[in-house]
Amino acid sequence: MPDHLHAILVFPDIDRLSGTIRSWKRGTARMLNVDWQKNYFDHRLRHEREADEAWAYIRLNPVAKKLCVEADDWPFWWSPS
Repeated sequence: MPDHLHAILVFPDIDRLSGTIRSWKRGTARMLNVDWQKNYFDHRLRHEREADEAWAYIRLNPVAKKLCVEADDWPFWWSPS
């Protein structure tokens, strides 16, 4: 997305999430001149169904925003699977 980021991330210890996000945003701001919003939204995925729904939302978001016709046309996504 041109103005925000969606990601599904796994953290072994939830207490580290805010520090990790803060460091990542600071680094990308310096290296890529990104002007991030001050906060972030997180949501814990507790069930496989929730993870599947989140993944579908992320993949279809560029289509919903009319940035591409098909999800596979969006060049700015990556999946380890």
